[in-house]
Amino acid sequence: MSGEIITGSVHSICSLIDEYTACRDIENLERQFTSLYQSIQDSDLPYVVQWMCNWLGKLCLLDDGSLLLVFEQGLLEISVSFDCDQCVLLLQSCLNTFSNVGYFTRILKALSVCAIKIELKYFGRIKEVFNSCEDSIKKFADKDLFCALHASADLFRNLISPTSVRLLNSADKCFLRCHTLYMISMLLHIDSKDKEELLLLFVKNLSNVCEGLYTFYLSCRRLLLTSPDTVLYGKTVASFMVPSWIQLLHYFFTSHTYELYKFWPLVFTHGYWIDLICPFVYFLLDGSGPNPRFKNCKADFMDSSEQKVHPDRYFRLRQFAMDFIESLFKRYHCSLQLVWWDPHRFKLLEYLEVVATEPVSDETLPNHITQAIGCIEQIISSSTYLARFHIYAKFLGPTQDSVHHGWRGHVITLFKNHLHSLVVQSISDSKAEFEVTDPENSANSCYSEDVKRIFKYIFRYPLPSSSQEDLIDESSWLLSALNLAMYVFMKFKSYPSPLISYIVKLITNTSDRKISYFSEFLCNLKSCLDQHIVQYQARISALQTTLRNTGDTTEAIRLKSQLGVQESVMLRLRLLEMTFHQTQTLYLQSESTSYM
Repeated sequence: MSGEIITGSVHSICSLIDEYTACRDIENLERQFTSLYQSIQDSDLPYVVQWMCNWLGKLCLLDDGSLLLVFEQGLLEISVSFDCDQCVLLLQSCLNTFSNVGYFTRILKALSVCAIKIELKYFGRIKEVFNSCEDSIKKFADKDLFCALHASADLFRNLISPTSVRLLNSADKCFLRCHTLYMISMLLHIDSKDKEELLLLFVKNLSNVCEGLYTFYLSCRRLLLTSPDTVLYGKTVASFMVPSWIQLLHYFFTSHTYELYKFWPLVFTHGYWIDLICPFVYFLLDGSGPNPRFKNCKADFMDSSEQKVHPDRYFRLRQFAMDFIESLFKRYHCSLQLVWWDPHRFKLLEYLEVVATEPVSDETLPNHITQAIGCIEQIISSSTYLARFHIYAKFLGPTQDSVHHGWRGHVITLFKNHLHSLVVQSISDSKAEFEVTDPENSANSCYSEDVKRIFKYIFRYPLPSSSQEDLIDESSWLLSALNLAMYVFMKFKSYPSPLISYIVKLITNTSDRKISYFSEFLCNLKSCLDQHIVQYQARISALQTTLRNTGDTTEAIRLKSQLGVQESVMLRLRLLEMTFHQTQTLYLQSESTSYM
């Protein structure tokens, strides 16, 4: 094949390039491209651009670097040399032809060259490029998504600067802000160590089309609270604002980037940071109403194409948000005072409680439930003891809704542990005659009205929502309650400090009734427990008799399985019975002392 440049129709030159490409003749390939540039007329552009994009797509799939470089440079040359408006339309139509990130970034690079020539005063001509980018990145995941987002951010950066942005009207700026937030929301699916660097690039882009990021945050929060289902540029407000702002706030709070002061106020207290993030976390975790917006990854959070690539989008965001909340509260230790816990802030605990008490089908708790429980424990530990008791009173208070017995038992155990800390502290303080410097973290907080209420809430049986058939399920919290009572009476027996004496009198007080609420709790529990033990003993005896008399192997297997279940329940009842008797013995001993 001759190495000289052949002139003639564009089609014949393209055919020659096809041949040189097939045999990887780089030298002649470059010569024919030079001839092609000289031969192209405006009418040839649609054919040539489509032909080159098809080759780029194929070569990207083959990952042939040498040939790719030739075609990439050729496409850039055409983008520079010919009508930029026509090139933008042609390249944009080819952007989604191949689901290959190398192809996407190369086409976007050529588009960027054309867009820069058009200038921002004609933004309407290039606006659709940004929508095409959003459609394209939905196809990518992991490293490919990182590259696609980086290319999109570079396109924005090359086009829009603090100076050129003045050419945009307010509607165009609003469009670009929403576009950037959507791109930031997609960072959720990237685990790269370079993610923070990419996020900073988006932050810089966003700041170029905002009067100020904090002012923009306030407007987004207001829109989320008032009109979360409003559709902006084909997307609901909630679908891109919630995941983007949770990630942005996390970056602003945790980043050590020296440039951060240029974009975001650095004077906020940690307490205010919690207020900043909570509206977005509330919306994410809110499962109330007939159609919770995020709960089941349904409409408004992602479209069908995105769902295929990122099916775990909601769960990743929920995990990220809870990790962020936990890291915020870790900055505190016993410092959030009772007055800080207003009803709005308490909503955070209520939403986390809903996650922590989700029904499970397995004995092993899913990660998101253990994460929610850990998050609640961290929040409680960040509060003063007086505030903790207020939180426990809220969790354990009477409700007409069904009670999650495992969660109730866990809260009672947490209360017992924190009560123990203050009991030990009160003994140490009394010996050292220690002067109290923080009343909300002192043993005196045990004398609060919330503590009085907590003991009344715990030692109440049956609960308003309970039935006698619930005893087996309720055994988890009943064991926790009995263990709490045993702890109090054992402490009273071994070291009857003023605080322990006060607590014993508190739960055994009969001043306003015939018997104390604790005695009533024991009486009601004993009655129900005795009935269940008799009932299950009868069932076990009947099954054992039937099993001895059956000769059918299949039936024997079924009966053994049933017997195993009944015996397992009986073991639980016996454990509850044993704990009950130990508690009752300690209680009676406390009544006979001179302290009562």
